Amino acid sequence: MNADGLANVLKHTYIGDDQQRRAAEAAIKKYERMQGYPGTLLQIVVMDRFPFPVRQSATILLKNMVVRHWTVKKKLHENSIVIGEKDRGVIKRNLLEAIVTQSRQQIRVQLLECLHQVCRTDFPKNYPFLLKEIMKNIHSKKPQRIYGALCALRQVFKNYHFRAEKDRRYLPTLVESTFPTLIQIITAVLKSKLNQDSYEMVRMLIKIFRIATYLSMPDYLKNPANLGPWMQALVKVVESPIVGVSNIPSDRKELTSIPQIKCKKWALRSFLNIHKRFGQEVLVSGPMKNFARMFDKTFNKPLLGAVLGVLKSMTKGAPVTDKMIQTCFQYVSSVINHAHLYQLVRPHLKFLLHEAVLGCLCLTPGDIRQWREDPAEYIRRESDLMEEYDDPRFTASEFLVELIRIRTKDALPLTMNTMTAIFKQYAQSPPDRRNYRQKEAAMRMLQSVAKLMLSQEKFYMFIEQTIQAHVLPEFKSNTGFMQARACAVVGAYIKLDYKNGDAFREAVQSVCRCLTSKELPLKLQAVKAMSRVVKSPEGVQHIKPWLKNVLAEYFKLIDDVPNEEVVETLEILVAHVKDEIGPFAVQIAQRMVKLFFKIITNASADEDENAFTALQCLRVLNTLLHVLAPLKDNAEVFRQLCMVYQPIIQRCLKPDTHEFLEDTLDLIGALVSFCSEMYPFLWALIPEITKRYKIATDHAQNVVVCLGKYVAYGGLAKKPDMVKEMLSMVHWTFHPSFPSGQGPTDPVVIARDMLVPSQYSAKLVTILLLHIGSKIQHHIPQISELVIKKLSETIKLQTALKKQPKDDVEYELAKAENLIILLIESMSAAMYRNPELFLQALSKMGCTTAVFKVWMSSREKMREMPSCLQLSILGLQSLSILPPSKLPKELMGSDRVLLHLLNASVGQLTELKAQEEKEANDGDTDDDGDDDDDDSEQEIEKFEDIDGNKDAICEADMEEFKGLAERIKNAFIYEDGAHRDEYLDEFFNEPLYQVDKFAFFARCFDVFPKANPQAYNAWKSVLNGQQKATIQKLAAEGKMRATEEQKGNQQ
Repeated sequence: MNADGLANVLKHTYIGDDQQRRAAEAAIKKYERMQGYPGTLLQIVVMDRFPFPVRQSATILLKNMVVRHWTVKKKLHENSIVIGEKDRGVIKRNLLEAIVTQSRQQIRVQLLECLHQVCRTDFPKNYPFLLKEIMKNIHSKKPQRIYGALCALRQVFKNYHFRAEKDRRYLPTLVESTFPTLIQIITAVLKSKLNQDSYEMVRMLIKIFRIATYLSMPDYLKNPANLGPWMQALVKVVESPIVGVSNIPSDRKELTSIPQIKCKKWALRSFLNIHKRFGQEVLVSGPMKNFARMFDKTFNKPLLGAVLGVLKSMTKGAPVTDKMIQTCFQYVSSVINHAHLYQLVRPHLKFLLHEAVLGCLCLTPGDIRQWREDPAEYIRRESDLMEEYDDPRFTASEFLVELIRIRTKDALPLTMNTMTAIFKQYAQSPPDRRNYRQKEAAMRMLQSVAKLMLSQEKFYMFIEQTIQAHVLPEFKSNTGFMQARACAVVGAYIKLDYKNGDAFREAVQSVCRCLTSKELPLKLQAVKAMSRVVKSPEGVQHIKPWLKNVLAEYFKLIDDVPNEEVVETLEILVAHVKDEIGPFAVQIAQRMVKLFFKIITNASADEDENAFTALQCLRVLNTLLHVLAPLKDNAEVFRQLCMVYQPIIQRCLKPDTHEFLEDTLDLIGALVSFCSEMYPFLWALIPEITKRYKIATDHAQNVVVCLGKYVAYGGLAKKPDMVKEMLSMVHWTFHPSFPSGQGPTDPVVIARDMLVPSQYSAKLVTILLLHIGSKIQHHIPQISELVIKKLSETIKLQTALKKQPKDDVEYELAKAENLIILLIESMSAAMYRNPELFLQALSKMGCTTAVFKVWMSSREKMREMPSCLQLSILGLQSLSILPPSKLPKELMGSDRVLLHLLNASVGQLTELKAQEEKEANDGDTDDDGDDDDDDSEQEIEKFEDIDGNKDAICEADMEEFKGLAERIKNAFIYEDGAHRDEYLDEFFNEPLYQVDKFAFFARCFDVFPKANPQAYNAWKSVLNGQQKATIQKLAAEGKMRATEEQKGNQQ
């Protein structure tokens, strides 16, 4: 392929003539399938005689082709593009040379991405000469080639950055081959006369070092003789003054363009990574403990000195980026856990608290300017979680809290004195000389430590006096950001037990007044504070007179700033002023529906933020229903709400609103539960729900909970078509079929993917049988056949999974085992409702013996699932009331299967009795805790107050963390799914409670001798004395409960 001809085509891809451009683009598509095309693109890239735009186009096309097609070795379909072996060879032989000779950064970046993709699949096995060529260029003594080779080497290392340990086996070899040369280069560069170009090379070397040490410490670097020069170089980079920059930007965000600043940032992040992952003896195990001791003894002191030096330079106005400040605080926060390192920090505590933390917490001139000139952007930034994550003020606050929590005796008095001194200085200064930013930072400091200070009553007086004397006066300030910080402090200390009720009332009403401000950031902060105030019963009493105005201001703010946080605070307000919200319910609902449609209709750049806000609208609507449900005379309000909710529900069941499905189903379920009348549109939703379910099986739990509401509260028995619709959904779940190209085709893959949805479908079957089973008995044969077939398939899947490595299928095995139990639960419910029809289905399918064998082998697992245990008892006991003519021959044969089943039910009833007694005993010994405060765990932290000469973490703590991690893993593997889903409990507790299992056993025990005397006599003959006594005791217990139940009904 001719380079000049292809370059001419590329030139026409960016000209203004549409016809010529489309023709050129069509020609490119043809060339993509021709041999020699990738090599010709690379040839154009390296030839300076072609214009830069043409070379850049060639680079981008080459990068896209490599990224998309390098991993494709053979044609998968007619349109597949495969890069031939000859072209692959050309690229691998010439790509590095193109990189090291390239002076244009825009082109080099694209070529490096090509190299990264090639290395991912070919290095080192199919690209063996690459490393040798890279090192050859590094030794060339030509700066451009050295820098280009270092960039290429970084791409090689990047292949191992986040790989699993088994995929990083070549990394130690790579380190040993390159690091002796790399340390020589960085040492030589740092000794030379430095400029910003030199620092670009240093930055690349530091990034290579960080990648090599990110997840594991290579053996080469475990030797202090090899690691030492690197750490010295990193410290030197961090401590070096800025050189070669004439105009240093005042904005921290603009500092990131300076190469030397970038070097400092990556050096600090390398410090932090090695220290946190490998440098703390208590956190590592095995041979790494020796390395941790060596690192701690040799390097932590100089590293800490460099970190403190950065913080000191920050307080003096030196150029320091946000990420550098964050990293420094994170490092010191880790260091204070260790007594010997804390002793090095201790002399600097006053500086850290009074200068570093306080200085970092101050609003910048840019913040104040943005507050005034671009309040909408200020609000967006303050509400953005990622912005908060990158904000050094957040990290400084976390460090402050951690320091006070762990080293209380040293840090708390210093912090309190610092705040008090600033407050007094501010109060004593003339108004025109007051340092507003410093006081705002001190108030932010007070806000940060709220959870700790509220944990001990001895601080309450200090807090109340401070708020009354120094915070509440700021509500009268002419400075908006001071009022906003006052709102934040009041919200943070809303749980404070104020001795002065007037001060508390003033605080709450001041927050309400701030809602009427014309400054949007202040209104938003008042809204945030209000979301905490309403959680206080005393606060609610002070808000009630203002409620109408408060809601009006909320609506205005939602119009001005329709973000998630504002809508979320409205939800909290609705939930906590529930007794007063009735008159405003319809208006709130209409506002939320209007905002929802506005958001999804007018998509903007920030789609994620919009989606979260729209989601929060649905949650406000849901909260409204739960708040109104207990109120009297709410039928008319619910009728109006149904009309308001109908369009939003119907819209959210469309396929393009998948992200709202979960909350929409919750909303439907709440309407079905609480409405006094089932409106036609609610019934019409069932087919829509089942239709959506088939393309959203990950929402199986939400779908089944929602449909369960229809069964339990909606009068489903009167709608036979809807019963069929639900059973059709169950059938599809047990035996799914996907349209061509829209799902897996392998039966084993399908069965594995549908394990959890099948669990929930089995639960739906049981819910149907429990609640309306007596009215849908004609469906029992169909249900039984469905469940039995699924049981057989699941057992086969379980057998296949057991042949694979346990680690690969542990999750699926646990899900399959739980599905088997839930299918037995469904069969138990069917047999309890109509044992004759269920047994007929078993006999028809010829699997009576096999099913009951699985049933018996699963008894131990049933003990962990109360509903399954209870239903198994009811189902098995139902066998005793059938005459011999209605029992399958397999149960009446010489092996006495029926008698074994009845004995099993007695054993399960005994187990149930033991569980009831244990629960009764546990209930007697439980402390009566105050559960009124849902978020008490989140609102209070405790002082640990560890002596400065003792470590804050120890081996025992780490063992506890490891145990917790294991429990979390087991909870995910063994407890995730329908068998432990508390949202389904409401559908089982009431119907199972209404049928006393012991009374049912007593009734069956009375009927058994008359219904099947032969089996009864045979059963008695095989029982020993202890078994007979147990049965008599259970029967007596049942008769006693039946008598008590009868008396209760008469009363």
